Amino acid sequence: MGDSMSRLYALEHPLINIIAIALITIGYSRAKKLTESRSRFRSIYMFYGVAFILILSRIPWDAWLN
Repeated sequence: MGDSMSRLYALEHPLINIIAIALITIGYSRAKKLTESRSRFRSIYMFYGVAFILILSRIPWDAWLN
């Protein structure tokens, strides 16, 4: 795919968002199993934070800001 915008919409955006959703699901499931509150919230923050950064990285900002 030579066109970067087509590649973003067709491949990168859906793939990265599916990975982010999987990370959110893993983080939530892992936090349910932990008993200590500090480790529960750390697990949630880590997985949700990485997923949030992934989602923000694949938003087509040029299309939104122009």
